Amino acid sequence: MCVEFEDPELVSSGRTAVYYVRAIQEPTDAVNAGGLRCKNEDCSVLEPCRGDWRTPYDDDCLSSNEERAWSSPIFVDYAAPPAAPGGDR
Repeated sequence: MCVEFEDPELVSSGRTAVYYVRAIQEPTDAVNAGGLRCKNEDCSVLEPCRGDWRTPYDDDCLSSNEERAWSSPIFVDYAAPPAAPGGDR
């Protein structure tokens, strides 16, 4: 995957900026993603997936989940453009 990003206000603001990237995966089944499950049809009674002896050993508690990842901060220091040659001294 390749992503490009532009911040048109970066130069005009004259300030340093901090960005981060967040990626969200398409939904996939994941173990223990469904902490609470409906025990009856109208979901008025919930049953937690406990991951211990109270949940059957072969029950992975699969549920749809969107895994996420964040980058470390990306620091961009503003630097004024150099003065034009022959300008004020």
